[in-house]
Amino acid sequence: MAEMDIIGYFRSASLLTIAIRGIGYGLVLASFIAFFVSLTNKKIVKRLLDREALSRDTAANAEDIGGKSGFGRLALRDKSTLRKTVAATELSEGTAGGEKRYYIPEEKAAGAEIRYVKKGSPVGWIVGMVLLAAATEGAVLALPWILSLFK
Repeated sequence: MAEMDIIGYFRSASLLTIAIRGIGYGLVLASFIAFFVSLTNKKIVKRLLDREALSRDTAANAEDIGGKSGFGRLALRDKSTLRKTVAATELSEGTAGGEKRYYIPEEKAAGAEIRYVKKGSPVGWIVGMVLLAAATEGAVLALPWILSLFK
């Protein structure tokens, strides 16, 4: 009976277990999505810098820099974080629906390389996600012991 009082809204330990796993693995999933978005940003900036697309005249189209993929379109949309560094221009200015071309202004090139390209190894991120998943399962395994303290 004490278990029902402690859990309250959840009514049973199994629903509390589902909630803990949902939150823990939701954080893991969100972090992996953020990881792949950051890899896409890195790839786009690296390709722009490799092509020396540092002005409107040398701008590259989205297909050349990997902007046609799902995460690439997401990264290059207006008002995204990457677009604070990467500028866009239309191929045929003045016409509606012209193809956008992308470049990194010269004054932002050094900062873009430091921020996006010269980041560390993804091993730390992956280890962190494994540890978060292990902590989630540890919390689920410790749940009966924690509930027994309130009896």
